[in-house]
Amino acid sequence: MRVGKEITGLVIAFRDITRREAAEAEKTSWLNLVDAVYHVHDELGIGTLIVDDGRIHYANDAFRTISGYSLEAIKAEVPEVFAFLPTEEREGFQAHLADVYICGTTPSARRVKLLRRDGSQVPVEAWVAKVNHQPGKVSRLVFIVKPV
Repeated sequence: MRVGKEITGLVIAFRDITRREAAEAEKTSWLNLVDAVYHVHDELGIGTLIVDDGRIHYANDAFRTISGYSLEAIKAEVPEVFAFLPTEEREGFQAHLADVYICGTTPSARRVKLLRRDGSQVPVEAWVAKVNHQPGKVSRLVFIVKPV
C-alpha cells in the first residue's frame, strides 16, 4: 500500500496447497503402480494393448514382440484392433466385444489367433476390459494377450 510515494503497508496472501500436494502425490503413486504393472506384463511376456475412442493408443513391449509391430507401425498400419485377427476370427471376436460392452467392466477372456505383421498367426488368450466409460464416448478398452 502506498500513501503518496511512500510504502505504508503490505498485503500478503497465503493459500493452503496441502490438498493439491496430496492429490499430486496420490496421482504419482498410481502412475508408478501402472508402470509397475506394465513392466511385470513385459517380464511375463503378456501383451497389453490400450484402445481409446476406437484408436490404438498404447502397446507394451510384450505385445509388440508378440505381434511383430513397433508402436509406430501399429499406429500407422493397424486401423483397428480387429486387424490383428484373421478374417475368420473377427466376427466371433466382435460379438465377444459386444458382450463386454453390455456386461460392463468385468474382464472377459477368449482364445483367438493373433495375426502377426509377417502374416503368421499366434494362438493367444485375450482378456478384454472396458474402463472409463463416459456417456457419448467410445469406451477405453484394455486388451491383455498371452500366447498359449
